[in-house]
Amino acid sequence: MRRSLRRESTERHHLAATRHARESHLEMAELLPTTNAPSQLPVCPLPEGTADNTISFRPPTTTSLPPPSTFIPPTLRALEGTWHVTHSTLPMWKEKRNVRISYTILPPSNTSASELRRLDDLVSYQTSTSENVKTIHGISKPSSNGGQSSEREEEARCGEFDWRGKGWLAIASSHWEILGWGTEREPEAQSSQIGRGRGDASMRDEAERGISWVVTYFAKTLFTPAGIDIYSRDAKGLSGETVDGIKRGLAAVEDEGVRKLAGQLFEIKRDNGRERNDE
Repeated sequence: MRRSLRRESTERHHLAATRHARESHLEMAELLPTTNAPSQLPVCPLPEGTADNTISFRPPTTTSLPPPSTFIPPTLRALEGTWHVTHSTLPMWKEKRNVRISYTILPPSNTSASELRRLDDLVSYQTSTSENVKTIHGISKPSSNGGQSSEREEEARCGEFDWRGKGWLAIASSHWEILGWGTEREPEAQSSQIGRGRGDASMRDEAERGISWVVTYFAKTLFTPAGIDIYSRDAKGLSGETVDGIKRGLAAVEDEGVRKLAGQLFEIKRDNGRERNDE
């Protein structure tokens, strides 16, 4: 009888352990992209947070400067959705308002093992004199160096994108990348942190975790100067404290171009014009 009871107890323990492992596997799978990714895609590590609340930024990869050890780029899934462009250095936004950008993950354009997944990239805005919403539509594809490379080199390219316009804008192209990202916390829960939490969830569950933000860098083109944007998940934007912290972080980047741009950031007008337009 005792032997039978011990055997039943062992079987119950084994089943419980198996069930826990299966649930843990499913929980981790929810953090990963749901589309079938080619085996040669860059594998971006999930963020584990920094030792303090310092907002750290990397220099653009167009320079030879290395990124700080604390920088980890977000995944495509974390970027997906709508962002409000609250601050910029780009002249094109000075007379615009209610600027938004929406990213939607697209599958690779072909089944090649070296093909990367893409982002449908839709920018929408209003001018200062019109209620009409205008759009700029394109595709952003994660940058690739096009050949076999080490895992470290592939990881370093996460967070870099090459944009090409759609329709009549197909002749236009640009390069953009993420310099930093984080979540603005409530004061009692630490005002702003970089790369905290469980990867995608730390960027997508603002109601529970705070307001997510991203700082993007746009390389110079034939038509536009190099520039920086600040994105916020909340239309109201970020607190002055967080914006000031972002500016200080950018001003501390080793690249002189980024330091100069940090002092040129201006706030983009936001009002309820989009809501009136949607009625």
